[in-house]
Amino acid sequence: MKDVLAAIGALTVLAAAGIVVLSLLAHRAERRRSRSNRDQRAARPAEQVAANPALWSDFFLDHDLHKVLRTPKEWKP
Repeated sequence: MKDVLAAIGALTVLAAAGIVVLSLLAHRAERRRSRSNRDQRAARPAEQVAANPALWSDFFLDHDLHKVLRTPKEWKP
């Protein structure tokens, strides 16, 4: 009986570890996807960049300016 419980426990731990690994891989893929979308937006002509506050906020966060400067009022909810 103890062997059966030990086997069930081991399978449960392995399943939990597998779920954690899959979630980390999905999170990494989502970060890469959002980064590629941001890079595509940044490759647009300067007129579009100037008109798109999302590009400025990406630049602001990418360069850690939010730690040094105050967030502009236009970006606050």
